[in-house]
Amino acid sequence: SSDSLIIVEGRNDVRNLLNFGVKNAISCDGAGNIKQELIDLANGKGNVILAIDGDRGGEMLFRQLNEMLKIHFVAQAPVGQEWELLPQKTATKCLSQKIEVSKFAAKLPADEPAEQNKDAWMEGMEDVEIESAPAEVQEYFDHLEELKANNAIFINADGTMTDAVGPSKIASAAKDTEGALAIVINGAVNDRILDIASEAAIEIVVGTKEGKGFSTRDDVKAWLTEKHA
Repeated sequence: SSDSLIIVEGRNDVRNLLNFGVKNAISCDGAGNIKQELIDLANGKGNVILAIDGDRGGEMLFRQLNEMLKIHFVAQAPVGQEWELLPQKTATKCLSQKIEVSKFAAKLPADEPAEQNKDAWMEGMEDVEIESAPAEVQEYFDHLEELKANNAIFINADGTMTDAVGPSKIASAAKDTEGALAIVINGAVNDRILDIASEAAIEIVVGTKEGKGFSTRDDVKAWLTEKHA
């Protein structure tokens, strides 16, 4: 109903829900600077569901948003899974099994740093310099908007691009693409994507955020919009 709102983490989550006919989802664009418009919108609704990924990042997002705006229920994806990748059956089940916000908060582990520790941690983080993406990678970021969720293209050495492929075809496409410079995927970069790039001697992977099993590699450089754009 128009009095109901589903808040998700990213735009790909919204797109995935739209594919299932869920039209009242809105993205908070991840943790960080939550827009006042979102806070006002949520506070004016009678039924606000926060749909979070099944990981620590999702729980941290809940902690942040729960202090800033009105949430009635939490729908968490299964452990290790992300809303942008959930099939319709699982997404529908998660939404139907939503938990009252007070009950969800009560079952979270109480391992968050105390406020003073958090401040010290944030100060420490300020000293960590985020590497900015070079110009050609910034251009690759622009291609993300053109791709469906979790689809990918390959950038060739001559600057041309391949046709987009779905998530299940990325590995075979990498083998067929001779001398590609980069994989550009509109989704999280997980260890599988990094393995595919490594096996195909593709040195650059561009995506939206860190996915499951993400790690820094010597032979593959990952550029992520949430960090480098």
